[in-house]
Amino acid sequence: MNSVARSPLSALMWPALLLFMLGSLLAALHWYFSQDLEDFSLAQFAPGYLIAAVLLQVIAIAAVIVSWHLNLLGQGVERLRISQSLAMVGISVIGKYTPGKVWGLLARGAVLYRHDGRRMPAVVSALVEQAALAHSALILVITTFLVYRYNLALGALALALMLPSVWWAARSEALLTWLVRRLSKYKQFEIGGIRACYPAVCLTLLLMWTLNSAVLWLLTLAYGVEQMPPVSLLLLASILSYLGGFAAFFAPAGIGVREGLLVAMIGPFVGVSVAIYISLLQRLVTTGVDISLGGAALLMLGWQRGSGK
Repeated sequence: MNSVARSPLSALMWPALLLFMLGSLLAALHWYFSQDLEDFSLAQFAPGYLIAAVLLQVIAIAAVIVSWHLNLLGQGVERLRISQSLAMVGISVIGKYTPGKVWGLLARGAVLYRHDGRRMPAVVSALVEQAALAHSALILVITTFLVYRYNLALGALALALMLPSVWWAARSEALLTWLVRRLSKYKQFEIGGIRACYPAVCLTLLLMWTLNSAVLWLLTLAYGVEQMPPVSLLLLASILSYLGGFAAFFAPAGIGVREGLLVAMIGPFVGVSVAIYISLLQRLVTTGVDISLGGAALLMLGWQRGSGK
């Protein structure tokens, strides 16, 4: 146990995290029960596709946990178990439902600081994660757009040409110099950690984006629409709607913004009312998985605190 864990401030950390997690979970539940579900029924959806969508969403979250774990290992965080990475991601994911959405990142950083005792890994790992999220999303947006507007061969060619940029970013002197200038006050900051972990983090998040997009495709199949939108459009719509939700800092978890973008993009193919139902179900699936992960994180943190780990 490091000195951080024994400090007076550390004694306040668990109650603060408990209140944060419970408040976020209540906010998510409040959103769910405030929806107008009068004409909405799960019986409208084929159960096989619905179950597959939920499982894919769980696997997508697992990919986020793995990327975060690899990220922290690259920053030199020692004695790190995958369960601890899961708890940190659980805090961050459920924190999306708080106003401003940054509280989840701060709470995650506080848990990491308590474990490691250094501020540097929390800052660098968060920066690496955000850069990899944007980078991987950009690769898939360009790929799916080219497939949708032109053909699969052009999209596949673009993907093959863009994938090396993952390794280029990790080795880019310009990018790393910019990072050094931003993080130079952290004496323990090392370029090697980013070079070592960035490709794995970025590729794992690329998988996460793909799985998240496949969830929307499965939910559209589950509704059994007469005219299925092109798969490439569904993938593109899913990624852009998530990015729009991320950018809308005023909307907890991008609620309303993500659904609006999704309806606008797939509504012309399936109809506005059907698009609303599909977007609402996607929100229910993601919120359900987020709440489950947040609850698991809360239990794990409580167990680790009780066992003194």
